Amino acid sequence: MESVTAVRPPPHPRREPRILEWRPYEKNTLKGFFSVRLASGLILHSLMLHERNDRRWIGYPSREWNSPEGTKQFSPILEFADPNTANRFRDEMLAALDRHFAQSQ
Repeated sequence: MESVTAVRPPPHPRREPRILEWRPYEKNTLKGFFSVRLASGLILHSLMLHERNDRRWIGYPSREWNSPEGTKQFSPILEFADPNTANRFRDEMLAALDRHFAQSQ
């Protein structure tokens, strides 16, 4: 009996995240809000770019609520399972923002 080997299609080339919208909004460390389309097709809205001195980071959307004591609290809408994944995502978003800003000039 002749064996048959399944032929897998080649993997898709890596597609970079693409910034769909940038809204400047400066307050403290906040520089603005953005939406991004990931290679998977998932679109994330209301991500935030923060900057202080030479450090930049990404803020994630959250839901605001008031505690029984009346203090404002925030619950994350998304989070990463581990710091390495979060750092990789941050680096990809910062690179996508840099590409977007370079193309906008």
